[in-house]
Amino acid sequence: MGRTKYKLRLMGAYALISLSTFACKDSITTGDGPIKPMKEYTLENAREWNDIAKFHAPTAKKSTHNGRAAVIVEVPLEKANEGHYIEKIGIMDMTGKELGTVTLKRERNPITYAYFYSEILPWSGKVKIFAKCNKHDLWVKEMYAKDLGM
Repeated sequence: MGRTKYKLRLMGAYALISLSTFACKDSITTGDGPIKPMKEYTLENAREWNDIAKFHAPTAKKSTHNGRAAVIVEVPLEKANEGHYIEKIGIMDMTGKELGTVTLKRERNPITYAYFYSEILPWSGKVKIFAKCNKHDLWVKEMYAKDLGM
């Protein structure tokens, strides 16, 4: 192998090492190795995301939208941008079935809320409102349907 090819191959190896280090910079480890992400995070159980939980946990309240009874689900992510944004907001039943979702666009100033008409809610029981962050996983909050308008 010629000297030039060897240098290029070596440079490629360094680039791969640098790339994998960059891709894993948000990985969290313990003495036992990397932490396995949870299926859902809550304000009360944010585990490795304790410092940013208050900016990711969704809230919901009764509202109106286009003159109809609705629920607004909001995420208080103050510094949302193209690199850190909410991908999806919605309401699901307690088994995880999505009752309504809105997929949000990746843009310079992304929105962090969505409206859902009240008729998607069950007549009784609980639902989970949720928000999926592109960097910090799925955040949920359990709420009674009656508190959201049913």
